[in-house]
Amino acid sequence: MKSHFFHLMPYKHLPADFAARYRSVWVDVPSHLYDPVRGHAIYNEYLDELEHADQAGFDGLCVNEHHSNAYGLMPSPNLMLAALTRRTRRAALVVLGNSLALYNPPIRVAEEMAMLDVLSGGRFVAGFPVGSSMDTNFAYGQTPATLREKYREAHELVMRAWTTPEPFTFNGKYTQLRYVNVWPRPLQKPHPPVWIPGTGSIETWEWVARNDYSYSFLSYFGFKPAVHNMQGYWETVDRVGKDRNPYRAGYLQLVAVSESDARAEAEYADAASYFYHRCLHVPDHFFAAPGYMTPKSMQAAKTPFSFETLKKLSWKEACGKLPEEGVSATAARAENHGDAWKRFTSGAQFAEVEVDMETGIVRVVKVVAVHDCGLVVNALTTESQVQGGVIQGISYALYENRILDGGTGRMVNPNVEQYKIVGSKDVPEIEVHLLSVWDGVNNTHSVGIGEPATVPTAGAIANAVSHAIGARIHRLPITPESVLEAIDRAGKGGRA
Repeated sequence: MKSHFFHLMPYKHLPADFAARYRSVWVDVPSHLYDPVRGHAIYNEYLDELEHADQAGFDGLCVNEHHSNAYGLMPSPNLMLAALTRRTRRAALVVLGNSLALYNPPIRVAEEMAMLDVLSGGRFVAGFPVGSSMDTNFAYGQTPATLREKYREAHELVMRAWTTPEPFTFNGKYTQLRYVNVWPRPLQKPHPPVWIPGTGSIETWEWVARNDYSYSFLSYFGFKPAVHNMQGYWETVDRVGKDRNPYRAGYLQLVAVSESDARAEAEYADAASYFYHRCLHVPDHFFAAPGYMTPKSMQAAKTPFSFETLKKLSWKEACGKLPEEGVSATAARAENHGDAWKRFTSGAQFAEVEVDMETGIVRVVKVVAVHDCGLVVNALTTESQVQGGVIQGISYALYENRILDGGTGRMVNPNVEQYKIVGSKDVPEIEVHLLSVWDGVNNTHSVGIGEPATVPTAGAIANAVSHAIGARIHRLPITPESVLEAIDRAGKGGRA
């Protein structure tokens, strides 16, 4: 067995009432809580600890990647390993790792990791996590349903870049490169060791085993859930016909060492409480965006999906519970109360346009959409729906015009050649602001975004056009002809 020193580099100056005052330590944690002066001291303190771990005889030093959070201050863990290459001598340098789907193009990962392998003299270990939902779906805006497909393609590109001696062309679904030619080349052949950190996705088990990588289970929830997950992994290794080399697996667990339980509580309880109650203060709607986990993995998991179950655990309760069973909680949704149907969604939109006074052509430059839809459960999906509504509103405000035959009532332009809709090049900058309001009108505080994402767009554009040309247009769509007619009418003293 080999022992590694894994450092998250958390921000350790969050206020004592952080969990009560702020919604999350991830994604939307207020940046005013971060003090760069303290951050400078923290980085140097943590690097000193990693250097000491090398001197103390740990087999490896591990760092990892996270974004928009106070849980781990390493959006680029490669920078930390670069600093350690010159200040350490024996320990392996493990990045756990680079979330491949977040890099465009992913070839940057192959280049930087090759540099680290050469700088360290071949002590580098490459880690390729899919990445947490908070990092990938929310902080970096990746689509949950396609995240793993994009990750697998990026992995293929990196491995081919390391192992193919001549330049080649890569034509993937998400990345296309005419020339792939990594310089420098990795020192270790055919490539550095690859570790895949995970929290129990059963699809990952088979993929790791077939590629002869090492699976690293990240456990904050005790021994029993870890046993369940690792048994599942080793059974998968057997099923695909691989040997049970112990280095096929790693296991992360927080460890507190002291002379007695009482001494351990006195020495570590505050630090453990800070980690579990502040650094893991993540609401359920950030923890796993819809589509991030497959149904099969959700059904098989024993580790709880929610960090919220940790809120009220004391040190003794945690120590007493975790060795025996996973932390879990069951609750029933409360009954709706009040006249929930009376709660409507609402919003306001603002448009900036440019109008060519000679041709009458209107171009929408920017739309700002502000919407109140109760408690926002999935911000990415809600913002996408608002953006789609705005685009549809632009379409019927400026382009869509159903022409009917006066005699028969039949539509005479029933095709996309004559019935115009907004095109991708006509879509402006769309800035969405969601007002998340916990108003207690129902048991979830949630209200659908509905049609208000589309309804006000045309009015906002019409107002902007009116302000631009000094004349009001009263019918949709706002065509170049109607714009010129309004300008002409206003110029002749007619009704503006």
